[in-house]
Amino acid sequence: MDVKKTVLITGGTSGIGLAAAEIFLENGWRAVIVGRDVGRGNCAVRMLKKHSEDVMFVSGDVRTCDGCKDIVEKAISAGSRIDCLVSSAGIYFEKGIMEMSESDYDDIMSVNVRGTYFMAQAAIPELRRHQGASLISLLMQGFMAIIYVRLTVHQRGQWCFLRRHLHLSLHHRYV
Repeated sequence: MDVKKTVLITGGTSGIGLAAAEIFLENGWRAVIVGRDVGRGNCAVRMLKKHSEDVMFVSGDVRTCDGCKDIVEKAISAGSRIDCLVSSAGIYFEKGIMEMSESDYDDIMSVNVRGTYFMAQAAIPELRRHQGASLISLLMQGFMAIIYVRLTVHQRGQWCFLRRHLHLSLHHRYV
């Protein structure tokens, strides 16, 4: 029986999520990358297969609770287990506060905050099945080529809320 550990990475078709997939593959993991754009996903898989054949793409959208559940179900039904969730899906608009619309704000919050929260909720039942499972969340904004984390006051509050809920769900399971 194949017990190779598998990482599920939202936002895995580009940026930090894609880089995370490379690192996991280079360290012997199987990677399931998630994104909304099938063409971009297929391109990322071709690139990642230079590191390992153990990579697959799942099309999905983290903006809704049902979308997050669907991503986890697709990964599992394709024969993958989930030992680690990396929430890297995120969007950022290069606009000042006065140029941001309510729709822009809603888009950012639905992907960067709600998506992270509900991906964790959807993945936790599967993560609990595997000892030593991990959950990594990369809530980020920025424009530099290095990892640069800068959270707004609202996002910090949401992050504290998310961390507390994760703690209550996972503390007794060492996930």
